[in-house]
Amino acid sequence: KSYNRLVNLEERIAHARIGAVLHFRRGEFQKASEIVVGYVMSTAPSIEAEDYPKLQPAMSMCVLEALLSPEYYLPASSDCVGSSTAGGWFEEAMAGLFGKEPVLLQSLAFAVMVSKNIWNERSHCSDARIRDVALIELAAYERIRRKVDGNWINALENTNGEEMSKVGERLLRTVTTLANSSPEGTAKTKPRAALIISCKVILLTISDGKNIADFINSIAAELSDNSRQLPARFLLSAYCVVHKSIATRKWETLKANSHGGR
Repeated sequence: KSYNRLVNLEERIAHARIGAVLHFRRGEFQKASEIVVGYVMSTAPSIEAEDYPKLQPAMSMCVLEALLSPEYYLPASSDCVGSSTAGGWFEEAMAGLFGKEPVLLQSLAFAVMVSKNIWNERSHCSDARIRDVALIELAAYERIRRKVDGNWINALENTNGEEMSKVGERLLRTVTTLANSSPEGTAKTKPRAALIISCKVILLTISDGKNIADFINSIAAELSDNSRQLPARFLLSAYCVVHKSIATRKWETLKANSHGGR
């Protein structure tokens, strides 16, 4: 079972590296950054919906490392001392795509850090098969921090697991405040896209589904009042998508537990 997991991980790394290298060679750094954002969004852990640390996170630090630095992905060199400038493209490409709104990078870093904390818990497991895979993932995370444009992740590095929920709530308040600061119809496309992505990632990571349903119902009721301005109503789509995703993950977790975990 452990061998199969490692083979599957190697295959995912290879696919990530091939996809990213194609964009790197063509100078399509914004498209490469879109892959990174899509990967973090699709694999962000849902603490309330999924059974962690019993289940391993879907987010692999090895795959993320391959996406961020495909040309320099050499795991065997992880013991090298010093840092590299390889991968410094990411923050610049993100600014070109979504504007210079820091909350987006902070939200992505938040999901990565939560995943890293889960891998850290699994690294203390008495089962060597689980522990060894976790240690491989943690080693990849350290290489990301040291060598692959890690400033956007390093901002949350000193945050422990118990504080992560508070960090998520703070980020969500920031997103809501920024959304409310622009009157309906005046928010530009780039900042709006950044806020929607941030909202999705944060909600998926910290919410249990019920609070999302309550928000959706309250916004739906307020939409019937045409006399009121609802600047943040463009976030409603993010809440709906996450609500569906959390329900799906709860169902998948039940199935995974019935088959002995993943």
